[in-house]
Amino acid sequence: MNTQPRTFHDAEQNPPMTPEALTAKDVAVKMKTVSKDLGWKTDPPSDEFSHVYLRAQVDGYPSSYVSLSYGRYPYEGRITISARTNHDSAIYHYGEKHLSISVSATRTADQIVKEIQRRFLPPFLEIARKAEQIQMQHNAYRQRLETCLGRLKGELLEESEKQNGKIHLHLDDIWGTAQYSGDDQVTIDMHNVPLEKAGRVLAILREKTGSAKEESHVA
Repeated sequence: MNTQPRTFHDAEQNPPMTPEALTAKDVAVKMKTVSKDLGWKTDPPSDEFSHVYLRAQVDGYPSSYVSLSYGRYPYEGRITISARTNHDSAIYHYGEKHLSISVSATRTADQIVKEIQRRFLPPFLEIARKAEQIQMQHNAYRQRLETCLGRLKGELLEESEKQNGKIHLHLDDIWGTAQYSGDDQVTIDMHNVPLEKAGRVLAILREKTGSAKEESHVA
């Protein structure tokens, strides 16, 4: 019989199975069952003694997810189901609370599924659709940005250039930046440009501006 005292390391590796820990594990299983019944894909739950957290992905809405948590103050004994998106700042007004409901953890998985379908899913799907529309707009903007700056640079952009929307140009003694402004327009800041080249550039810009004015006048 092993009579050696239990060390702190042993306690970390093999924590005692308290009633709270058992309850958390039961709730984690229930959360996974609920998510599976709803057709949600889940990451492995994090169950720490009396606390459980589970992240679920809803098929067709990659920019959004559902978080399920249990045991957190002030919702002890309840499972909280909350909506999360990559664009919450654009969807919610300042100070507005995120979509969230809570149910008793003592309810069966089937009862919790029905509560989510009734109280949570309709507004969540509306929010998720908005998030996807915003993401599509962001993707289209990034595509225009990369195409525009890529043409000016003449080669593939680095990741930092994509993120900043700006490229640095070095043409012999001439140096500067080109920053994407939107609608396939850029802001160019160049230094040490010889007078003759600067004149040619301005001549092109004046010609383009003149054409636009002429078209506007004819119209």
